[in-house]
Amino acid sequence: MTVSKPKALVVDLETKPSNDLKSQDIFMVAGFRPDTEETLEERVTKQQPLLTLVRQLDHMSLGASFILGHNILAHDLPILKTYDDSLALLQLPAIDTLKLSPLAFPQNPYHRLVKDYKLIRDSLNSPLADCYSTLELFNDQRNAFKRLNNDRKYELLCYQSLLAPTISAGLGAFFASLTGHKPCLLTR
Repeated sequence: MTVSKPKALVVDLETKPSNDLKSQDIFMVAGFRPDTEETLEERVTKQQPLLTLVRQLDHMSLGASFILGHNILAHDLPILKTYDDSLALLQLPAIDTLKLSPLAFPQNPYHRLVKDYKLIRDSLNSPLADCYSTLELFNDQRNAFKRLNNDRKYELLCYQSLLAPTISAGLGAFFASLTGHKPCLLTR
């Protein structure tokens, strides 16, 4: 298996669930830069207030090419935006491993993040361990897409054209690196 260390910021937030994004209470923040091996995993406390941790996470994004997470588009990024919409990390292209899983592994009945580090069901989540799991899943997805490119290249080109019609976005660059092509333009 190819182990990749992309110039990415892998992010995971632990929150108390709520129906309203604005009232979601972040109680842990984690980030991981595979290329620099910089890590952050902190519980929100009076000594480590949320804004301080979010700014540390944002500082970690400097020099990153994209932001990576599992369900990052529907969960982490919208929540971060409600706290501070001027964050530099919000300007980075985002790749969501949850969105790629059904394409990379269509035989799987579910696509949640497998948390091998949790041996006891009632143990607390480790958002940093989730970041590592997300990167491992991303590498597995990349390898699955490489195999698809070898076996059924047109299927991967179709995914590329439908999901990433430009190379400038995170997914666009990702698919272009796999196919070696710009996305096909779909015209009427």
